[in-house]
Amino acid sequence: MSDTSKKPPLLPAYLFLGDDELKKKVLLERLTKRLSAEGDLSFDSVSFDATTFKDTERFYDACNTLPFMSPLRLVTVKAVDKAVKPLTEAIISYLKAPAESTVLVLTAEKLAKNARLLTALRAISEKAVVDAATKKRSELPQMVRSLAKGRGVTMGGEAATELINRVGTSTVALDKELEKLASFAFASGRSSLEREDVRALVERSAEISPWDFVEAVFSGSLAQALVVRQRLIAEKPHALLALSVMRLRELLAARALLDRGRVDLATALKRPDWQVRRLRATAERFKAAKLRELLIYAADCDRQMKSGSDPELALEKFVAAACGF
Repeated sequence: MSDTSKKPPLLPAYLFLGDDELKKKVLLERLTKRLSAEGDLSFDSVSFDATTFKDTERFYDACNTLPFMSPLRLVTVKAVDKAVKPLTEAIISYLKAPAESTVLVLTAEKLAKNARLLTALRAISEKAVVDAATKKRSELPQMVRSLAKGRGVTMGGEAATELINRVGTSTVALDKELEKLASFAFASGRSSLEREDVRALVERSAEISPWDFVEAVFSGSLAQALVVRQRLIAEKPHALLALSVMRLRELLAARALLDRGRVDLATALKRPDWQVRRLRATAERFKAAKLRELLIYAADCDRQMKSGSDPELALEKFVAAACGF
């Protein structure tokens, strides 16, 4: 017997809101599985893509049709943030008195906080809007390890971080690579994945920015900084040094505040909390004297670049100094 009776009753409508496509897919699969446990959805489910679908009458018919082989009917409208206005208005109108025998699932990447569609959904329940936003990068390693566990393998923090560095932050791409890695582990008679497995089996596809270079430099990882530099070969050494100097000045300000006992860096620096957390962690790696020394050395490297010396060699010297070599 199904255990769905132990779960709270379903709402007549949901919105999966955010840019994490994997999470939206998992949420929809979970809901579909629950409904399928109560009946055959073959005749009682329909899905529309709002980027191409415009037929408002067909939308109303789909939602108001009585289920045939299941207690509840499932209607999905994807990408409602890209819907034409008549369809959006039809959905808002429907939500004022939704059918009791239908579960309407909407998906969207982004909506304005005051969007009328959000207001209509929250009038049903605050729980009707489900967060499906991409996690912060700092939260991704734990999520990757959970995804790996769901595929029957364990994965350490270093391996998870390596996978993120190679694939990027798309949870769909990460899960796809984990599927391949898990298959490899099973074929090898193992139940765990190491960083070396990721390096051997996963090609680098993640987009990378000059700020990734700066983060690697001030994290103290010389090897990582040089790897990132090679992937940013089109970037001029002068530009990368300039960004590094910008970060140095931010670190000097943060270090000075910490030395004075200031703990609320976000207010003092007028920066978002998430930026300040990373800045604080990096500033705590350095003494103020070392940061001043690096700033002076950066000026010297800049002079070398402008006086005919090899710019790449000057940049490498600065990176080595910042990493403690």
